[in-house]
Amino acid sequence: MKPVLFHLQHLFGSGHIQRIRGLAETLAKSGYPVALMSGGREHPALSDPSIRLFKLPGITAGAGLGEIVDLDGNPVSDSLWEQRSSLVRKILLELEPAVIITEGFPFARRRFSGEMLEMLDAARTTLLEPPIVLCSVRDIIQPIERTDRQTQVIRMLNKYYDEVVVHGERSFVSLETSFGRLSEIEIPISHTGYLDAGSMDFQTTVKNPQLVVVSAGGGIAGQAIYEAAIEAASTTRGTVWKWHILIGGAVDEDALLRWQKNSPDHVTVERNRDDFRQLLASCAVSVSQIGYNTMIDLVQTGTRGVVIPYEADEEKEQTMRANALMQFDHVKVLRESDLSAETLMNAITQGISENKAPVSPFRADGAERFLSKIDSIYPMSA
Repeated sequence: MKPVLFHLQHLFGSGHIQRIRGLAETLAKSGYPVALMSGGREHPALSDPSIRLFKLPGITAGAGLGEIVDLDGNPVSDSLWEQRSSLVRKILLELEPAVIITEGFPFARRRFSGEMLEMLDAARTTLLEPPIVLCSVRDIIQPIERTDRQTQVIRMLNKYYDEVVVHGERSFVSLETSFGRLSEIEIPISHTGYLDAGSMDFQTTVKNPQLVVVSAGGGIAGQAIYEAAIEAASTTRGTVWKWHILIGGAVDEDALLRWQKNSPDHVTVERNRDDFRQLLASCAVSVSQIGYNTMIDLVQTGTRGVVIPYEADEEKEQTMRANALMQFDHVKVLRESDLSAETLMNAITQGISENKAPVSPFRADGAERFLSKIDSIYPMSA
């Protein structure tokens, strides 16, 4: 049986890695041969040894999402692009996959068009049996402002792809919310549900009314949140709560030690924990950004959140997601530009005093529905 091949390019946070790892492992556990090309600083920690992982020469985010660099922090050279494109083509020809799944592209990762089009052109013109090609995207994409770039996305989808698979729920937030020209896309667009990449090994417990959990995923974008939380906890008002601040793995050790040193006794500062879901399920309020996986964490644990959407580099995705979840009494939204110890304290106080229970807006059954989608286009019996 020919494999299903994923292309993953991790740049900034860890959400893309978790989501694609979850999809790959779902297919592998069901018997599909799976291969994964990964080109960021980090790669998925795969629990299924049958999945073949191909590491591309690394490219990552620079100072922000507006800049990409090699792993030494230098601008990406022409030779590095050529190495990646050549390796992507070599992997494709070696595997001859039945299905190709590109994470984000062409809605996102457009700076990787060279290697992506190299792969997609070779898949159509060189392989004896051209594979089915799927575009895998999360619920909301970063809106594309320029009309010419929107048109380019539509043309690539219509030329190279067989279907767009959206890991979200149309009834909660449709892809059309962030890409208004869906009617011009000629291939099917399927919403296959939210994919829960987190652990379900947690117990629903009575919320501790004094516990505030602060987190910012695995990336480096949460520094302002960590510092505002430590400052808030150090005030007289902040001493009434126990604070648990979890620091992502991409944050350097010096910053972690500095925050630990500067925190009062009722504040715990440590690295992200494997039992994060359990800690989240037991707290009164969570403070975080609101990436794809963070939103699912809040919904799955029934935890009320104070969310600070990431807005640097003109990012709008997290703000759109926060506004959608706010309608279900799940979160208080605090803008990044308004973040301070005082505004954070006020938002937490409001969240703790809220009497209405959060409403779950969706079921996170996206893994099973994605598997059904793949089985419908590439049955195990094929």
